[in-house]
Amino acid sequence: MATSWPDSASAVAKPTSADSSSSPSWRCLTAEHEQQPGSLLRSCGSRRQLEDFLLVNPDEASRDGERSDEGGGKLVLNVQNGLSGSTLLQLEVLDTDCIADVKIRVQAELGVPVFAMKLLSASDLVPDDTELGALVHTSADCHSTSSTLKVSLLRVPFDSGNTAELLKLTKDPPSDQYCIVHLLRAVADPNATDCDGWSPLHFAAALGSTHSCNLLARAGGMLQASTKEGYQPLLLSAERGHVEVSRLLLHSRADPCAQRLDGATPLILAALPGSTELITELCQARACVNQASRNGTTPLLLAADRGHGAVMRQLFEMKADIQESARGGVHPLLAAATKGHEEVVACILEAGALVDALIPESILSSVTSTTAWLAVGCTPLIAAAQEGHAGVLAQLLAAHAQPNAAAADGASALYLAAQEGHLMTSRLLLEARADVSMSVDNGATAILVAAQHGRLETVEELLTHEADPNAAMDDGATPLIAAAWSGHEDVCRALLSARADALARARGNPLCGSGSASEIAVRCGHATTVQLLCGAAENKRLRGCDIRCR
Repeated sequence: MATSWPDSASAVAKPTSADSSSSPSWRCLTAEHEQQPGSLLRSCGSRRQLEDFLLVNPDEASRDGERSDEGGGKLVLNVQNGLSGSTLLQLEVLDTDCIADVKIRVQAELGVPVFAMKLLSASDLVPDDTELGALVHTSADCHSTSSTLKVSLLRVPFDSGNTAELLKLTKDPPSDQYCIVHLLRAVADPNATDCDGWSPLHFAAALGSTHSCNLLARAGGMLQASTKEGYQPLLLSAERGHVEVSRLLLHSRADPCAQRLDGATPLILAALPGSTELITELCQARACVNQASRNGTTPLLLAADRGHGAVMRQLFEMKADIQESARGGVHPLLAAATKGHEEVVACILEAGALVDALIPESILSSVTSTTAWLAVGCTPLIAAAQEGHAGVLAQLLAAHAQPNAAAADGASALYLAAQEGHLMTSRLLLEARADVSMSVDNGATAILVAAQHGRLETVEELLTHEADPNAAMDDGATPLIAAAWSGHEDVCRALLSARADALARARGNPLCGSGSASEIAVRCGHATTVQLLCGAAENKRLRGCDIRCR
């Protein structure tokens, strides 16, 4: 069954390769950094300069919230608007904290990028490495019991030239982290976008650049910013399977339930390729496992359709609701049965799914499929029979699926298996006492459709289970007439051996018209079949005459 799941192949492949020889003039910060690329990496405990904060190794970034009160007195810091003087924020800080620490916290609270702000104390610009304790002794607002400080915040205009260079650098890999720091320090806007709404953080996330994402996120890059297609950085990293980048963004408090314009979530995009590691990260970040896209697709449904058994177990452990996953119109069990995913079918049945789950009529119009038989009333058993998945069909029968369930047009599992010539599937259904006489709306039975398509072995199997070789459609067409119209001489011979009526006549059948099997074979030009049928018809006439004479 081909369903309209979100497909990573349809994503906008924005980032492109770049010529590494075209290095901009600011390629290196200092000679020392070029000789020792790792020299700027610092632990989270030392933030004398903002570069130290930005260049924290992503593996250590999760320690940002850890602050120790040892060795420092507590202060209350009022951050005021540098123009109006109104209070913007009140922070509890330590006298050992520095201005860089304050900027980082202001960025987290107010969303002002760290390099786009200046802090002043008594109208004097305060360097980033200044400890707050040093300001206490010069502040007129210092009290003996509860020290309170005031600083004024001024926003610095972004530099348009450096902003353009930052977009270019992150768009064209490889991105040099030192160059990014240099541009951010030069007041490049980390949230600038191109004509499609892609920011530097979007490009870095799509390319899987963990260090670049780390720098941009810590410099005030907006984690919830969306492109014109509705992609947030986490959606891009999840769609492209970048586990480390996704982990970093989640630790930076990206929304695990973000949605594209079509409603696809990071968890849905991770379920598409079956990334168990990424799904674990998203579930730990409390992504909603039952959240569906606009067309009703859920992570559970995608995992079932793609055959990702391990992902199914993960989602069930996270309390994924199989009934919620079926609200979009396709039950996960139906999707798995159609594709023949035995492991997934077993997993779903163990979770207590209804073995005869149906497609409701109310949503049928929104369901897409490559198989014309898909109709209201199609059960997982019918789907497995149509596709010839004997293993799945055996699982469903063992779980007490109804062997005689039929779609709205009357097509049963046996009818569809016979039509496609799936001998093993037909045998399993017959052993489960499937009704050989069931017909579709026009009266066609399993043996008739098998005869029409030349499924000799299936016809013989049905005959051994007492299928009627003369079961006629509403217009009188019989299995023999259907086989004659298609020119299947071997099937005609098998039906005649089972005493099929060679003189039966069709009355205006849409395919073969009117007439007996031999007459129809003549019209279709099946010479050898004509000889067989004419001989059989003549024998029957002679037997009829003999009986009348007696």
